[in-house]
Amino acid sequence: MDYGYVAYKDKLNDEYKEAFSRVELYGSLHMIDAKTDSEWMMELLDNMLLAQEAGEPVEKVVGTDIDRFCEEFFDRYTGEDRVQGIFRKLYTVVKLLFILDILDGLLFAEEESFFTGSSEMFTPWLWGITVGMLSNIVLWLIINPLFLKNKRLSSKLYGTVSIILGIVTLIVAIATGCWAEEHFPVLMNRGILMAVSGGYILIYKIIEAVKNYKKYGTVRAPKEPKTTMKDMENAVLEKELPKEWLKEFEKKNKRRVKKGKPELSYEEFMEKLVKRYDYPKRKKVIIASGCVGGLLGFVLGFGSVAVVINCFATEVSGDFFGIDLVVGIIFFLAFCIIFPWIIARINKPACERFARVKKECDEKGWTLAEYVENMESGETVISAGEEGM
Repeated sequence: MDYGYVAYKDKLNDEYKEAFSRVELYGSLHMIDAKTDSEWMMELLDNMLLAQEAGEPVEKVVGTDIDRFCEEFFDRYTGEDRVQGIFRKLYTVVKLLFILDILDGLLFAEEESFFTGSSEMFTPWLWGITVGMLSNIVLWLIINPLFLKNKRLSSKLYGTVSIILGIVTLIVAIATGCWAEEHFPVLMNRGILMAVSGGYILIYKIIEAVKNYKKYGTVRAPKEPKTTMKDMENAVLEKELPKEWLKEFEKKNKRRVKKGKPELSYEEFMEKLVKRYDYPKRKKVIIASGCVGGLLGFVLGFGSVAVVINCFATEVSGDFFGIDLVVGIIFFLAFCIIFPWIIARINKPACERFARVKKECDEKGWTLAEYVENMESGETVISAGEEGM
């Protein structure tokens, strides 16, 4: 999935970031299609970063009236763009129906024909679409007007409200979809549904290929660098971790003062962080802990089941000490080796971030507090974009 400009907007300083957020909120409140909005906001971000690097004020880009700039910036969004956005969303939900019908046919292959049987997935899918439409109506008629009327409400708050609404919508759609499937099933022939949804997918792809050919000279649009979830996580780490370390240092000393103990020196605290973010050592500890804990759990669990069977069962199936034991060993390997290794990999970016921060502080003679201060003013040189260099 492409997360567009999200991970890069933290490179903007305060005045540019505030203006960018206002434009971003305007696009969300006016229901600009996500793909179009992401492309245009990336263009704006590029212009803002260039102006910021040149030392120009934000007014050089957006003018003195930010509301007027927003109107003019999105004025090129036509009715045709909105219709194309609707067809893009429809393509996503139709593709989901097509995949669900294939899975439905495979699950009930022994009970009914793949193409002539009734789709068990259509009712929950239809109900989910209905709930999603109602959610959009709530967004359009209640939430968006509230944010349009009150200019003090931020884009960050709007994003939080949208996420909460999305989660509630998903929960309601799943719960009511299952209920509707049981009480008010809509029976539709699986073959017809697959033909209609598959036909729409094919036509959509053909139209996209024609548009790309006219625009780029090829049936596929050129690949552009995409921002992944990992990029977003790294961007958060770049900004938030140093602040968290500084807060931790201050809290530790406050607690020590309350207890009548001498304050922890900056050097002692950094030494503790060095030990904490020693990735090779941290990885070994996580994997070793997982192996020991998993082995103990496996032995106790398997032993408990064996004791119960020995006490209460008159006959023990040979499969318990055959296939079941093999399955148990597989789960043991998964929980004791694979999962701890994954957790260790998740911890790696934070360890790398600490190493970079410490290196820059040592080279420039900064304390952690000075690093955070310079980071806020944009004077630090290490950023998420340089991680792979």
